[in-house]
Amino acid sequence: MKVTTHRVGEHEAVLTAYVQDPSEELPDVRRRPGVLVLPGGGYLLTSDREAEPVALAYLAAGFNAFVLRYAVGPDVPVARSRADGRAALRWLRRHTDEVALAPEQLAVAGFSAGGHLAVSLAAGQDDPPDALVLGYPVVLEELGALLGKQIGDVLGELDARTPPTFVFHTVPDEVVPVRHSLELLAALDRHGVPFEAHLYPEGVHGLSLARRHTAGGRPEMVEPVVGGWMEDSVRFLRRAFGVD
Repeated sequence: MKVTTHRVGEHEAVLTAYVQDPSEELPDVRRRPGVLVLPGGGYLLTSDREAEPVALAYLAAGFNAFVLRYAVGPDVPVARSRADGRAALRWLRRHTDEVALAPEQLAVAGFSAGGHLAVSLAAGQDDPPDALVLGYPVVLEELGALLGKQIGDVLGELDARTPPTFVFHTVPDEVVPVRHSLELLAALDRHGVPFEAHLYPEGVHGLSLARRHTAGGRPEMVEPVVGGWMEDSVRFLRRAFGVD
């Protein structure tokens, strides 16, 4: 594995790339589908639990993976976070050779507020990502008051150009109510966007991979059934990209 860091966009956000080393025994790694990971954190931080562990899980599943540390903080407008996201997408599209990325096979995976950012990068855009993976995403403007941000309601920006979307959420989530995902799914359906959704009857907010190594020592962050979302999303992305 080769790990490199890159500065992207006007504000030089940090993009970390995790790329499988080429090998004569692995001829298919010369070009891999990719996943750009946008950690959550309420636009106040970018969670380590939803960053490298997620990227490494996708790397192990056959994707090259990238983590963006987009602009966050109490005084940082969401527009700047979105600009960082767009810059990362542009950089990856322009440097496919450098990061061994297969053309038109780049997904964005976002969690919580990172899910809000992911949807904003896909909704109403002429060059959206090729797929979305969303974990307990924020999509309704009402949550902005809790975050202390003007986040915007991204559902109104969705259209038929929105790429195939995978969503998972836990029904008891008390931070980002499952209603966010339900309304997102209804909007995707209205626009004829293919989607797959998994709503789990147990689990708190912010589970990441829902495994012990992403739990931060908190037992409630381990939910093996919810952890199945990763394998399901890999299957979804392979189908969306038309790869084995």
